[in-house]
Amino acid sequence: GSKNNEEKNDDVLSRARQLWLSSNADLKEVERLYFTALENDKANHQFSPEEKKLVAEKIALLMCQSGRSEMAEKILSSFGFNCRLSRAVLDYQLDSNRSISNGSLSGGTSKPPCLLLDNFLTNGELKALKDVFADQAANYWQSHNYQVEPASPYVSYLIPFSEVTKEDRFGLIGHVASKIYRSILEEFPLLSKAKYVEMWAHNRPHASGHQMHFDSDNEGLGGIRNP
Repeated sequence: GSKNNEEKNDDVLSRARQLWLSSNADLKEVERLYFTALENDKANHQFSPEEKKLVAEKIALLMCQSGRSEMAEKILSSFGFNCRLSRAVLDYQLDSNRSISNGSLSGGTSKPPCLLLDNFLTNGELKALKDVFADQAANYWQSHNYQVEPASPYVSYLIPFSEVTKEDRFGLIGHVASKIYRSILEEFPLLSKAKYVEMWAHNRPHASGHQMHFDSDNEGLGGIRNP
């Protein structure tokens, strides 16, 4: 009996994950499946405390992104969480008064925290990046033992900014990083104080659970310190 329950729990989590990764996912069904996994665990106690916490975290994220922050907070608190990203980050309203004309923003009540630049890369630059990263069997992914499910450990490279401008040393990555810096410095003048540039890459489906977020120094160890 316990083996059947274990297989059933694994199947429920797998279906929830695959559904979340699919196009036009039914997020209500995803949430129901994760709740089902937690209910099953009350009977078979399959999950370790950390595994149970990860399932609860996914449920809370879905709640936070759909206007149910109060419900999410109860779940998060019961599993020992003491902070989360604000509603303004996870469940914000779009500013309908903001418009875009000739690549410039106008109207609205606040300055956006990021920029989207169409056709930023030349065809040659885009092709070079695709040659390196587009193929899931490419050397970069193989060398880092990268996989989507189960997710592989996070990896990135931190490069002193003084070295990035030496494009002959960092090749394509140095060239693109320098181009980004020159293009957005006027919009974000504090970049002139930047000391490092971080480079990382992913190759996984949209909506795989890694939402846009604010990092905390050293993953929050020793206290939350956001840039």
